[in-house]
Amino acid sequence: HPQTSTPDYQAIPVAPLKTIDKQPIDPTGAGNAYAGALTACIGAGVNVTTAATIASAVGAVMVEHEHIPPWNAEVQQRLKEAVSNVQYLHTELQS
Repeated sequence: HPQTSTPDYQAIPVAPLKTIDKQPIDPTGAGNAYAGALTACIGAGVNVTTAATIASAVGAVMVEHEHIPPWNAEVQQRLKEAVSNVQYLHTELQS
């Protein structure tokens, strides 16, 4: 599973995509979305591991849509699901 690392070298998995073929629909902006989410979380005082987990989920949700995803209840629920997926995968990597 692809992953990124936090400054304390914890591996944070990439959120699995929820597309028909598990492939990105439009990767444009995924890196910016990841960086923005990571920066916003750290700026809000969230620890780096949690911030990287949320950022991974945001990047995944971004590539699941053509253009910018709508900020609606469905996308918000998908984001929560992606965070849960990353947390689960991170726990599996730790064991």
